[in-house]
Amino acid sequence: MNPPQQCNWPSVANSVVKMVLISAIVCVSLFGNVVVLLVFQRKPQLLHVANRFVLNLLLADLLQTVLVMPFAIAATMPGVWPLDARLCQALVVLMHLFAFAGVNTIIVVSVDRYLAIIHPLSYPTRMTPHLGTNLIACTWVLSLLQSTPPLYGWGAIDFDRRHNVCSVVWSSSLSYSALVATFSFWLPVLIMLGCYWMVFRAARRQNALRLRFHYHCKAARVVFVIMASYILSMGPYSVLNTMSIRSSAAVPPWLASLALVLFFLQCCLHPYIYGYMHRSVRKEFLALLCGPLCRQGLLCHTSAQDSCFTVTDGRSTQPHLPSLAARVCPLRTWEEGTTTEATSSTMDRRSRDSRKDITSTSLSSERELTVHTTT
Repeated sequence: MNPPQQCNWPSVANSVVKMVLISAIVCVSLFGNVVVLLVFQRKPQLLHVANRFVLNLLLADLLQTVLVMPFAIAATMPGVWPLDARLCQALVVLMHLFAFAGVNTIIVVSVDRYLAIIHPLSYPTRMTPHLGTNLIACTWVLSLLQSTPPLYGWGAIDFDRRHNVCSVVWSSSLSYSALVATFSFWLPVLIMLGCYWMVFRAARRQNALRLRFHYHCKAARVVFVIMASYILSMGPYSVLNTMSIRSSAAVPPWLASLALVLFFLQCCLHPYIYGYMHRSVRKEFLALLCGPLCRQGLLCHTSAQDSCFTVTDGRSTQPHLPSLAARVCPLRTWEEGTTTEATSSTMDRRSRDSRKDITSTSLSSERELTVHTTT
């Protein structure tokens, strides 16, 4: 009689923790992405070119959450893949398709921010809506080319019983593994570092002119959040994939699970980084959540300085040039809405000043008239 098999408690604990964490990510991602998408649906005027890139990123995250994560939860049962082998391949292809779509869109967003901040005058003529639509289409076409080679024999996909996950067999093709690691992490990091470093340097140069160290720290904080979130979510997954190119490399199951959880975590971070940090989106986000209270002005007080690399007080000495404050906003473009708001606020301020001048003039005239009358 065969002895009963002992339960592998570390494997069970790893599976339970991974299941709980991915389930929590699904809930948070659904909430964040759906709410920001509803904001764009309610306020279509927010969908200028830059926010269309953000919309594309959120759609990729939402598809990752709905079509991939539930099957990743199902695969956490120790040593068992409950579905067909072809579905295992389709799951990995879809996971990489949506991930590559997000990565490629983040690259486009970084370049778009660079153009909007460093070249604000020529930005509207460079980044047209037609070009934005073409760039979005290119992100998906390129993602399709990057994620489907295992279906054609370049690389292999199988269920990893040791790590309880469907994944690419990275040791099966050195060239494809190098391609995935390069285009999913290393190249995007270099492009983002280059773009945001030039943006940060421009903000620091403007801060030196105004001696406003507070805004300099704010610029550094926003750049740090963008870069740290990307490195945190994509870094471990890409590094472990690079390590797994050698078949002799043994990756602990808990480390592989952590890398997968962080890989899915980016779907929760993007709605905040690229959506909520935008002042207009945040205002509509709060209005959508708190309903009548926001309309009464109780919970929707937002500051214009929360989401910008603001380096000036918004005033321009030359009225025909845009405000320098519009040149250092990392997550929103120099669009008509911002200009209109700034123009309307300036006009209101000027009208108030003119009313004050008229009132003071009339009061002084009345005093002079009184003096002359009494005399």
